[in-house]
Amino acid sequence: MYEFMENEHEVLKSAAVMMPYIPHFFEDEVSVALTNREIFLINQAPPSLPIKGGYGDPIPAGGVRTAIETDTPVVKEIPPSVYGVPFRSYSVPLHDENGNVVGCIAVGRSLKRSSEMKEMSQNLFELLDQSKDSILNLLQGVQSLAADNRELADMSVKTSKETEGTSQIVKMIQNISLQTNLLGINAAIEAANSGQAGRGFRVVAEEIQRLSKSATESVSKIEKTLAEMTKSVGFISGKIVSSSDLFQRQADTLKEIADSLNKISEIAGHVRSIADSL
Repeated sequence: MYEFMENEHEVLKSAAVMMPYIPHFFEDEVSVALTNREIFLINQAPPSLPIKGGYGDPIPAGGVRTAIETDTPVVKEIPPSVYGVPFRSYSVPLHDENGNVVGCIAVGRSLKRSSEMKEMSQNLFELLDQSKDSILNLLQGVQSLAADNRELADMSVKTSKETEGTSQIVKMIQNISLQTNLLGINAAIEAANSGQAGRGFRVVAEEIQRLSKSATESVSKIEKTLAEMTKSVGFISGKIVSSSDLFQRQADTLKEIADSLNKISEIAGHVRSIADSL
């Protein structure tokens, strides 16, 4: 197959025959290199993974050299700063029939996809963290507004009851005004019956009637004002209750969103762990 392999060990020749098939075992792009104990024999690398080392080049320090010298498979992570692409190298020593190391076969698997996946999962994880914090802050704000609204609702109910109490007082004043008016009428009748002697009594009667009339007019104005106040308080109370219900629903929805984000964040963390292990 390769003329330059004629003087190499049969194990290396067999490995050379298998090399074109090795990339098909991987989903990622891979490079495959074959060496004897001293030099590179074959370097089968795609354009996207330009691993250095052509035929005859000495084996540099690294995974392949370590695998040969220690007779141990070596796995190393190669950063993108070396070849422009992150990849993982697998160097496995090859033995003759006596167990002696005669060379090494090395596979370099591109980690570009896993690196991109890791970066995307990290970005997603960070974005979810930020979104979760924002949602929690918003949730706290909505819950605070809901609490304030509940206090306002309680105050409006209290104000409504106090208005009802005021109405009772107005009714009492109205009754007193009616009684006063009756007294004025009675005094006027007595003054008329008393003739000239009841002149002073008549002045008192007129003053009582004037006071009763004034009180009646004031009570009427107060009743009208209280009715408007009661209507306004009822309207405001209804709006506060409605907004309280709305805030509570929003708070419940935000909590559900926060819980969902927590679950998604856990999944993103799991994906990141998987990407780290690829």
